Amino acid sequence: MAKLKTILLTGANGFIATQIARKLLADEEVAVLALVRADDLQSSEYKLAREWWDFPELVNQLGTRIKTIRGDVFQTNLGLSETEYIDAVQTTTHIIHAAADLRLLPLDELRKTNVQGTANVMAFAKEVNKHHRLRRLSYISTAYVAGGATGDIPEDQLTDQHGFFTDYERSKYEGELLAKTAKEELPISIFRPSMVVGDSKTGAIKTFNTFYFPLRLYLTGKMRFMPVRRSLRINIVPVDYVAKAVTHLTFEPRAEGQTFHVVAPSESLPRLEELMDFVQKWAKVELACKLPNPLFLPMSSSSMKTVLKLQRLFTGDHQVSNELITLSPYFSENRQFRRDNIDKLLGPYDLKWQEIMPNLLRFAVYNSFFHRSDRTVHEQALFRLESKSHPIT
Repeated sequence: MAKLKTILLTGANGFIATQIARKLLADEEVAVLALVRADDLQSSEYKLAREWWDFPELVNQLGTRIKTIRGDVFQTNLGLSETEYIDAVQTTTHIIHAAADLRLLPLDELRKTNVQGTANVMAFAKEVNKHHRLRRLSYISTAYVAGGATGDIPEDQLTDQHGFFTDYERSKYEGELLAKTAKEELPISIFRPSMVVGDSKTGAIKTFNTFYFPLRLYLTGKMRFMPVRRSLRINIVPVDYVAKAVTHLTFEPRAEGQTFHVVAPSESLPRLEELMDFVQKWAKVELACKLPNPLFLPMSSSSMKTVLKLQRLFTGDHQVSNELITLSPYFSENRQFRRDNIDKLLGPYDLKWQEIMPNLLRFAVYNSFFHRSDRTVHEQALFRLESKSHPIT
């Protein structure tokens, strides 16, 4: 029998980490230590069960192959007690560090999870390596650590000389720099996804942000003007491909020390004009909705931010403008992310975007894409029972 692999998974309740957990459990010799930020052990188990309620195969393994540990990557020793920390050090064979803060926060706040949290995970990994050989630490970064770089972006390139569009990008760059430095002591693999969308077969996704936000504005008639060129390639990648890449390469000896762009090849990405045309036709058939033709007026990222700030000033719609300002780097793709390393170990990837788009759109529209709370179905029912504006009985 193969030796049991115990994977410490940070950010376990997050979207990408959830899909990674599903892939991990396909291997019967894998156990998962799920690090969850909560007040106590019972709360951590409840929180994980709540976040995973769509995936009974995960919930059913809580307490058996999946053990929750209450902690926080920002805190010393990951927020664990001395006994919990020692136990985790002694049992962990692999680490997948997926915890990240993507919110619209000042840089110092983002650094708590994305930089200091990474430093604390590296310190934990070194303790594991002292006790017994750590087999792999997989760090989930982002393709957008490239910042303002243009042209061909090699997987091994990491520099701040081109600047960054957002504080999130900078904080992830600083976190990845720590991971890169730690490669001298630890067996590390770094993964850089682009804009992650729902599952290619089911369309399932947890939060309708990034790629989905402007789509929602267009489908609801709030955004017809596109401040980018019509030939822009939209850099999306399905979450199941990301989870497969991370899981497979975490256990691949040749992946040690390497960095991987977990992106679709540039030539397979949809151009914005093609994508909007597809959405128009889909909405006409599926929603009986005739959408206006989008208007394309290319702008630089700085000009786009100025226009959006003016829109915010005159309309008072802070949420929309703030979200679009944050998204501006994703829609100024004058660059191509190279896939040399990932192609060698995982093989070529051809994104069939026309085949997956109906799944993404269908799931979004029929799962409260236009208005969604973070409540589960049962919590929403309880909420509506007490509602005065939209009550149920």
